[in-house]
Amino acid sequence: MKMFKIAFFVLMLLFTFISFPLTAQDAGSIDPFASPAAGGKTDGIFADDFSSTDDFDDLFFSDTGITELSSEISGADTYEQFLVSESLTWGGSYSGRLGLAWDWDAYSSGIILHDAESSLSPSASTSLSFDARPESDFRVFGKMFIETGASGFGALEGLDISSLGFLDNGDGSVSITAPADSSNDEETETEPSPLSLTLGIRELFSDFQYDDRFFFRFGKSFVKWGVGYFFSPADVINLDSIDAEDPAAERQGPLNLRMQYPFSSNNFYIYLLTDQVEKPEDISYAAKVELVSGNSEWGFGTYYSYKKAPRLITTLSSAIGEVSVFGEGLLSFGSDRVFVAVSKNHPEFADDVEDNDKYIALDTFKIDNLPFFSGTIGFSYNRSDPSMIIAGQYFFNGEGYTDFSEIDYGKTLLDSAAYLLLNADSNGLSKPEDQQPDDYSDPLALGFSDMQNFGRHYGAVLISWNEIADTDLSANFLWLGNLSDGSGILSPGFSWKIIDKISVTTGLRLTYGKSGTEFADPADLFVQNPTENPQEPTASFTIDFSIGGGSF
Repeated sequence: MKMFKIAFFVLMLLFTFISFPLTAQDAGSIDPFASPAAGGKTDGIFADDFSSTDDFDDLFFSDTGITELSSEISGADTYEQFLVSESLTWGGSYSGRLGLAWDWDAYSSGIILHDAESSLSPSASTSLSFDARPESDFRVFGKMFIETGASGFGALEGLDISSLGFLDNGDGSVSITAPADSSNDEETETEPSPLSLTLGIRELFSDFQYDDRFFFRFGKSFVKWGVGYFFSPADVINLDSIDAEDPAAERQGPLNLRMQYPFSSNNFYIYLLTDQVEKPEDISYAAKVELVSGNSEWGFGTYYSYKKAPRLITTLSSAIGEVSVFGEGLLSFGSDRVFVAVSKNHPEFADDVEDNDKYIALDTFKIDNLPFFSGTIGFSYNRSDPSMIIAGQYFFNGEGYTDFSEIDYGKTLLDSAAYLLLNADSNGLSKPEDQQPDDYSDPLALGFSDMQNFGRHYGAVLISWNEIADTDLSANFLWLGNLSDGSGILSPGFSWKIIDKISVTTGLRLTYGKSGTEFADPADLFVQNPTENPQEPTASFTIDFSIGGGSF
């Protein structure tokens, strides 16, 4: 099977090279170190709205600082001065937030204020970046973030550092917490931690080149492969997927080596992905070619890792009049997902939870010998006067489940899968210790990633209108839905700038769907007491004050 995966990757790589001209027009090649005014390329039609670029133009000409050029220097010398800086440029942003929320476990009987669970969540965060350009063809860039939650920074004086707790969040960040005050020997409620910090590195890499033809980057960096806004099946490299409820949030890229070869108005990339590797064979490989044709850009890529299913991806971004359109396709041989099905060995086995509430025993398995296809199409309409964004997207998830009917005891497959995630011993393939054969191994365990995108068909729509009628009032609306099980999220909201540096945002978040569906009540899916948590649709009302935020 491993040899077959390698052969499949080679075929995909050949497919990529089919789209790659044998002879590049060097005379017309793009200089990735050139400014946009000098003919540098911006990455696709979304460079100004929904996506960041993946080219050196964006990296060497990002708005991390302002360089004032001497009026006595012009031409090539001006270009050289723009790229070289004797000092280190620092920049960043600060965000202060005071959030209030009222949550209803269910709103079927109406939204009554005294039935809500209220909460207050103040927080402060900052993002810091540095940009060093000691030579015109060499750059070092880094970005880190610091966040603190409701517990505050606290006093470090006299605190035993060895007692601090360090939690790897799995997204490139580490949370640091101090123990609660336990000086009182009597049984009391746990006091909040006096120290709560989250530290993380977003990016840290260097850019350099060889012979003005091959351009390299090595370090931790976000890789822009997909063109989707809410969903991006072609984004197979980054460490975390898009949060459809907050698609503009920064995400984590892997530690990687990238080689870029520009030709004409196109680009060819090769990646060596070295995140979380211990041996040479752990390295993953990827290649991609981007071809510009008129106002459209095509992308063709391949991905191989001996630990994961090989993949072939294609992307398209274009425009029809003032409307931007995009699409992605992903073809993989096998799947990295752990699947579940009603147990064949113990079809009537069920664990008692409370009285007659039960969960169905499931078997877990993987599929590594069949092809899977996923794809997405979408559009965006972006206007500056009035400032408005309308975006919509459909996502077909080839690894999703098709049957969401109740399987028994009023439970769905997703219900029982959530229970199995927290109770591995309920797996239908598990055997008691006294019945295990010599070649026995524990059945495959579910992970939280196996619970995401459980359905086949998804949709999302965003409408945002800033500075309505030239006022300080803005409005937005988000719909996110699982079209397979009929569940979803509705989120209307308003924002008002009170004074400079202080604004308030109000929002309502309503979920809908039957019990045991993906979006009806995701939190209660993992609560093992369905009597008290019936997974009815929920409601939340939030008021967020943004205080003192800004860039520097």
